[in-house]
Amino acid sequence: MAIPGGKKRDDARARARRGTQTSTVRRGTPEIDLGIAWTTPDEPSRTWRLSFVTNTGVLYGVRNDDGTQIEFGTFGSLASLVAVLPDWRHREPLPGSLDWVRTRTETHQGRGGPDA
Repeated sequence: MAIPGGKKRDDARARARRGTQTSTVRRGTPEIDLGIAWTTPDEPSRTWRLSFVTNTGVLYGVRNDDGTQIEFGTFGSLASLVAVLPDWRHREPLPGSLDWVRTRTETHQGRGGPDA
């Protein structure tokens, strides 16, 4: 199952060109790119890239200017991620969009369900 508008990323050189540092857990694994223009209300000029690691289920963000990383949680499947962030594509360009991701994923992880 593919996320509409998502792009698989499995090329380590492409990640290096973006200036992204990856952990050993993510290095060399396929990823689905959820966009590079996510923002927070307190720093609207700093953008984040959001990615889903397909073999681990980890959703993480990397700040584009300095490589700061945030992990938002682990999902049992791509379908469960889509269920938690159903309209992610429309949310990305909105101000404070990364806080929307944080709120949605915290609620999901706090459920204690199979993906928590």
